[in-house]
Amino acid sequence: MVVQSLAWQWIFRLNVPVSLTLIPLISRYMAEARGPRTPFDAAGLACRALASAGVGREIRTLQDAAAVKLLTWKFSSTPPVLDISNP
Repeated sequence: MVVQSLAWQWIFRLNVPVSLTLIPLISRYMAEARGPRTPFDAAGLACRALASAGVGREIRTLQDAAAVKLLTWKFSSTPPVLDISNP
C-alpha cells in the first residue's frame, strides 16, 4: 500500500525504524532463541574469510577472462559462418 501511493524508497524509511524498534524487543522476550554461549572461533572466522576472498577473486578472474574473450571474439577479423548481412 505504501509503495503504490508513494515512491518505492519510502518503504525503507518505514521499515528501518520499525526494525530498530522490534529487534531489541524480540531479543528481550525470546531468550530461548539464543542458545548456549560458545567461545569465539577465530580459526573458523579466518578460514571462512580466506575462502570467501578466494571465491571472490576467482569470480573476478573468470569475469575478466570472459570479458577478454568476448572482446577478442567481437573484434576478430574472421567472417561469420553464414553471412546474412546482404539479402
